[in-house]
Amino acid sequence: EYMGKEKFLETLVHGRNYDDERWHTMLALHYLELIFKARPPTASAPSGEARTSLDPLLKKFSTFLRDPKAKYRTKTVLERLTDSWLFEEEIYLCGREREHGRAISKLIRARLFDVAEKYCSEKSERLLTDLFRIYIGIYNDARRRFEELVKNKTGDPEDDAAESKLEAFLEFFAGLINSFILKYATHSEVDPLVLVELLPEDWLLSSEANNNVFNFLKEVISDSVNRKREAKAARALSEMDMLSVSVQLTKAKSAFTRISKDRLCDFCKKKMGEKNFVVYPNGVIIHQSCMFTHRFADNVCPVTFKNFERSFKS
Repeated sequence: EYMGKEKFLETLVHGRNYDDERWHTMLALHYLELIFKARPPTASAPSGEARTSLDPLLKKFSTFLRDPKAKYRTKTVLERLTDSWLFEEEIYLCGREREHGRAISKLIRARLFDVAEKYCSEKSERLLTDLFRIYIGIYNDARRRFEELVKNKTGDPEDDAAESKLEAFLEFFAGLINSFILKYATHSEVDPLVLVELLPEDWLLSSEANNNVFNFLKEVISDSVNRKREAKAARALSEMDMLSVSVQLTKAKSAFTRISKDRLCDFCKKKMGEKNFVVYPNGVIIHQSCMFTHRFADNVCPVTFKNFERSFKS
C-alpha cells in the first residue's frame, strides 16, 4: 500500500511535473510518515545500523525538501516534524518559511554556534547582527547571575560549583564574541555601529582577553577607508571617461571635409558633382541619394560597415 502510494505521488510530481502544491505536500508528508513509522519523532537521532537502514529514505526526503522545483506547503511539513530528531530538516524549513528567529534559537540551544553563524551569513537579512545581539544578551544575562551569585555567596559548596560553572561559561562566551567581531568585521550583513554599541562598556581595548575589540575596530576603519578610496577612484575614472567622451564629441562636431566636383562617391564611384552628400565620421563620403535609395543607416558606414554609435559608446 505504502509503495503504491509513493510510486503514484512520485509519478505525478516528478514524472508528469504536476505543479499543484497538494501533490507535492502529500509526497513530502508521505516520506515523513514512512520515516517516523521506522523511527518515532520523539526518539533520538538514529546511528549505526538504524541510520544505515533509514539513509535511502532520508536522502530522498531531504533531496525533495531542497529541490527548488518542489512546491509543497512548507508550514504544513514543518508542523509535522517540529521538535523531532529531524533537526537539520527543521532548520532548513524554518529558513524556507523565514522563521529565522526560531532556527537561530534552536541552533544556539544545541550549542551549534558555527552552524548558526553560517545560517545567518547565507541570508541577506542582516541576521548576523541579530545573532550578535543574542550573543550579547546571553553574555550579559550570565554575567548578572554571576555577579549576583558572588555578592550573595554563603560558602556553600554548591554555590562554589555554580560560580565556577558560570565563570567558565562567561569565559567561553567572551571568546565566542571576540571571535565573532573579528571574523565578521567587514561582512556585508553586519552593522559595525550596532556591534560597537552592544559591546560591554568595561571591555578595555588593551585587555588581553578582549584584544579582538581593538582588532575589530581597526578592521572596520581600514575597510571604511578602503571603500572611500575605491569610491573616489571610481568617481575619478568616471569623470575621465566623461571628459574623453566630451573631447571625442567636440572633435566629431568640429570635423570638416573639403571636396571638389571631381571627388567620387565612395559607394557608387560616380562624381559627386554638385549633388547633396553625406559625410561619415571615418571620412567616407557618399551621395545623399545613394543613402536614401539604399536606406543606409546614418550611424553605420555603408563602405566599412562600422557602427559609429557602438564604437562611440565603447
